[in-house]
Amino acid sequence: CNPPPRLHWWYDGPMYQITPRSFQDSDGDGNGDLSGIKHQLHHIKMLHMRAIIIGPIHQYKPDDRNKTNLKSIDMIYGNIQNFRYLIKSANTRGLKVLIDLTPNPLGTKLNKWFNTTFDFEEQNKILADFQFWLRTGVDGIFISLSTDDIETSMLLSSLKRWKDIGNEYSTTRKPRVVVVCLEGSQRTTMLENFPGEIMFVYSINLLRVTSSAFTAVMNQAFSHGENELIGLLFGNPYKGHIVSLVSENLGKLIALIMFTLPGTPIIYYGDEIGLEDYQKSPSPLMRWNNSKHDGFTVGSPWIKPDLKLCRNNTMQQSDDPLSLLSFYKQLGFFKKELESLKYGSFRKVLNETTYFAYTRQWNAHGIL
Repeated sequence: CNPPPRLHWWYDGPMYQITPRSFQDSDGDGNGDLSGIKHQLHHIKMLHMRAIIIGPIHQYKPDDRNKTNLKSIDMIYGNIQNFRYLIKSANTRGLKVLIDLTPNPLGTKLNKWFNTTFDFEEQNKILADFQFWLRTGVDGIFISLSTDDIETSMLLSSLKRWKDIGNEYSTTRKPRVVVVCLEGSQRTTMLENFPGEIMFVYSINLLRVTSSAFTAVMNQAFSHGENELIGLLFGNPYKGHIVSLVSENLGKLIALIMFTLPGTPIIYYGDEIGLEDYQKSPSPLMRWNNSKHDGFTVGSPWIKPDLKLCRNNTMQQSDDPLSLLSFYKQLGFFKKELESLKYGSFRKVLNETTYFAYTRQWNAHGIL
């Protein structure tokens, strides 16, 4: 038998991505905040998550570089002390914390840097922002980045400097990572140039996807190397929650695929209970219990809930062994404990337009 390899923590279990404003309000002002996330860490740990991705929480005005400060925390979320308390509480529970520094998350130029040439001056500004948060104690930096308007040489130069800054702040007890969700045609080139040194995330587009299109997307995701470790993102803050992108009866199937493929599944908050998007927002309020506003706040929520949507919440699903939440708990446990899912080889056994079948194999243990 082969001994199990030592994995970096960012490949050692699922991650949980949170839009803070919609997750949990702790002070009754109607906005989710950092203290609210701290209050719900037990829920995230129960799902067998390895890390949480928080943000963006910085002050910014869409499409305005001069009004964007990546070193700041918008006051609706709290302050730097609240953030440090959150990191300490999460780390005590065995959870790593990454901060999302996507600079322009709600702008018309979604996920693009303001200086599309990505010149040396812009790179230095970004590195200074990274250093600030690494000194604050985060375990990693998360970035969503659209690459089509950036020259390949500039992008490669930037990613190398990001990798180096992560290594510079890493210690044996606290290794750091830069996680990059790349959108655009340069994804494969970046994977080839930084194998395993930066965690790259593949964002799967589920919107109105057919079975044949889904198979094509999966084949593309692993075309760079079937056993390459990557991050997999199905629901996300820009495209929405899984059950709003596919029919509801596919929710468990998508979760099963997400947890059994190689790499790190990244769960968008609420996908574990089948949270649905509002008509005009992919950031609906998290539903915790049967109280007013589903336990999100005791005040007036920052966004008006869509009362037409399914009212399932965390409390209702917790005691139901057949619920979506229970299914996510089981998958999280399997991803954590089964060697075939953590270390196993990945091999496609059907390569047809309407089927996507594969095996995961480690020593004598395998899963089809």
